[in-house]
Amino acid sequence: LPPQTGEGWGGVRITAPVQQTLSSIKPRRTRIPRATLLGVLLLLAALVSIPLTPLFMGIPDTVTAQSLMQTLPERADGAYLALANGEDEGLMKLLPWSFALDEFPDSAPLLNPEHLRGIRIRQKGLDEAERYQLFQMETAKPVPLTAQVLSFQRELLLKPTIPLQPGNYLISMPTGGMFAGRQYYYFGLSPAVTTFPAIVPESSGAEEVSSTVATAAAKTSSPWLVLLPLSSALISGLAALVMARRLRQKVRPHEAVWSLAFALFAVAAATQVIGDLAGWTANLARLYYVCGATLVVGWLGLGTWLLLVQRPWLRNLGLWLMILVSGYAIGLVSLAPVDGATLADSGWHALQKPLALTLITIALNSVGTLLLVGGALWSAWLFWRKGIMRQRMVGCLLLAGGALTVAAGGSLTRFGHAEYLYLAMSAGVAIMFWGYLKT
Repeated sequence: LPPQTGEGWGGVRITAPVQQTLSSIKPRRTRIPRATLLGVLLLLAALVSIPLTPLFMGIPDTVTAQSLMQTLPERADGAYLALANGEDEGLMKLLPWSFALDEFPDSAPLLNPEHLRGIRIRQKGLDEAERYQLFQMETAKPVPLTAQVLSFQRELLLKPTIPLQPGNYLISMPTGGMFAGRQYYYFGLSPAVTTFPAIVPESSGAEEVSSTVATAAAKTSSPWLVLLPLSSALISGLAALVMARRLRQKVRPHEAVWSLAFALFAVAAATQVIGDLAGWTANLARLYYVCGATLVVGWLGLGTWLLLVQRPWLRNLGLWLMILVSGYAIGLVSLAPVDGATLADSGWHALQKPLALTLITIALNSVGTLLLVGGALWSAWLFWRKGIMRQRMVGCLLLAGGALTVAAGGSLTRFGHAEYLYLAMSAGVAIMFWGYLKT
């Protein structure tokens, strides 16, 4: 080769090292490990299969027949259908909704139109009669009603002035007090329904009725389903205990918040176990709702916020905001009435939730899930892009997958068996705990 001298070789000697340097700093393509891909696929399979599990587990898709009461308990509130067939008569409790539904709920009763005699409204501090409305859902037209006060500022009887046609109906009832709003009740009418609901005798006290309900539940539920809330409580309690022990070595704010969140998980599942075994009380229903339905997801999201946000003032803002909202929610739950007539049968669903409590619950669950899942996926993406901390990346994916598993389990309650929720809770909490251990 000729010597590298002359006019043109100087440029070669200069540019060659530069080209080598530029080529060496090009980002390398990082392949996702097969184990990580397999884990993600398993999580996706779990999320898809959990809502479909009831189809293969023998959950009935029919609505359980509702019984009638001869008289209303003293502390009963809400909307009741007055039914009679010429021989028997009674009152049927309708389940309240805090918001109007787009579709007719499967849990609403279906009755013969000839059996309906009126609508009984029991409420502390009745509103003007015109504000209690009945709509036919197919036409969205209001049904004209006559109102008769049965008890001053306490009880009202509404009767349609025209015969009700077969179809689905919506009762819109105002709720007063500090958090004024509306509650919604649903029922359907069909001449194809010929059976008249059974009447619970007045002589059979609450203990006898609760025993009958418990016996029926024991006959229709699999024994292993009773253990699901217990397993959720044990897994959540173990996770909270492990996190609390780590705090003794070094206090990390996000671990302290996550420890509290898993403790709330454990308390909620434990109240379900106690309610199933010993019977539900009003305070037990309130404890379940505030710990399990309202606060737990919000505190999980706050833990992720404290982990990802670096600015102290933003971390303090999130912490104090969550503390204030939690205190407000606890106050609302403590003041919320519980329907004693349906408590033994419905459990924590007998809690009458004001509009403000419903909005807070929706907000905390939505924002908490977004922070927990979004933060975990964002951290996993950063670890993968930088090619560092593969174990933490897998842990973040597990945290996100566990949170989504718990969220997906809420769809199981639409099949009429709320205890199936703990099938997803047990799996989801275990996956989140596994992810925490890897981070």
